[in-house]
Amino acid sequence: MERQETGEPGEPAIPGAFGKTGQETGMDIPEEVPQDGSQDAPEAEVPAKVKFIQTDDRSGLPQEVCSVIDAINAGEDLKTATGLDTVEEYCALTAVHIILAVDPKTEEETTGSGRLQMYVPNLLAGLEDVSGLFFDRGTAEWSVIPVDFADAAGKRVAVTVPGSGALTIVYRKGQ
Repeated sequence: MERQETGEPGEPAIPGAFGKTGQETGMDIPEEVPQDGSQDAPEAEVPAKVKFIQTDDRSGLPQEVCSVIDAINAGEDLKTATGLDTVEEYCALTAVHIILAVDPKTEEETTGSGRLQMYVPNLLAGLEDVSGLFFDRGTAEWSVIPVDFADAAGKRVAVTVPGSGALTIVYRKGQ
C-alpha cells in the first residue's frame, strides 16, 4: 500500500524520495513543516519555509555536488562519496533530498533556516548520533548538522536546515 502525505491545504501531495532516475525509492517520505514567525516579529525575522523538491531538479547545484548525491544514493560510503574525513564513521539512512528555502509569503527562493520533518522507515532505537549531512548552497560546503529530534518508534526525524541545499539523514556507526 502506497503512503502519500499532503502539503498545505490546496497544494498537491508531497512526493516520496526520488532517485536519480526520478522513480520513488520508498526509502523515506518527506513532510514539509512550515515555520511561521511571531506576529510581533519584524518581517526580516520570519524564518524561511523549507521544501523538498524532486532530486531530478538540481538547478543551482554544482556538477560535483550532483555526483556526490548520485554516489550517496547508490549506497557508496559517505567518506568516499564526499571526500570528508568527518563523515568516515557515518552511514546514510535516507536518500539525498534537494531542499529549497522560500519566503513563506511570496514562495520565492530566499536565504534563511527552516525546519523539516522526515519519515525514516529504517530509523531504529539505539542508533548513535542521528544527524543530517547537509550541503549548503550558500557556503558550498557539506557539514554534519544536528537533528532537532529523532523518534525511532514513530520513524520520524526533525532537522533545522540553514537554507537551500541537499540533505540526507545519517547515523554514526557503533565501534
